Amino acid sequence: LPPVKESFAAFENGAKSVRPSTRVLTAYVGNWDDVSAGKEQALAQIGRGADVIFQNADAAGLGVFQAARERTGLFVIGSNSNQNAVAPQVTLGSVVIDLPHAFLLLAGEVKSGTFKSRVVTFDSKSGVVELVLNPALTDKIPARTRSVLDSVRARMHAGTFQPTSR
Repeated sequence: LPPVKESFAAFENGAKSVRPSTRVLTAYVGNWDDVSAGKEQALAQIGRGADVIFQNADAAGLGVFQAARERTGLFVIGSNSNQNAVAPQVTLGSVVIDLPHAFLLLAGEVKSGTFKSRVVTFDSKSGVVELVLNPALTDKIPARTRSVLDSVRARMHAGTFQPTSR
């Protein structure tokens, strides 16, 4: 799905903006429900040297958390909802999508008569998408990286951030 591919590309661009030498592995489980497949895919990525896995696999993503809990030094970034509590000892943060807020923004356009049929993209500026760091693990994120995150977040909210692709 294009939004899933875009989220992986955004993860890669963000990682490389902080450390250009970062090697990013991309893999797809092939379904949204198979927890075992998610775990096996995570273990395969760990075997290839992954140390952080950004998953976007619904229920299959739970397997990623299982694999991370079994390995020392591996971390996960959750997606779509705040998954920090799924495995707080290995989850650095979650990319949270606030769908009710997205629907309210569109409903407001409909109510005011300004809605136009189009592809709608929501982001941090709109308040629909947000990175929520796991407070229990912020010390695992280098200070320089946290500083870059804060700077990018501020520019996103201000509408001045322009992502670059690598």
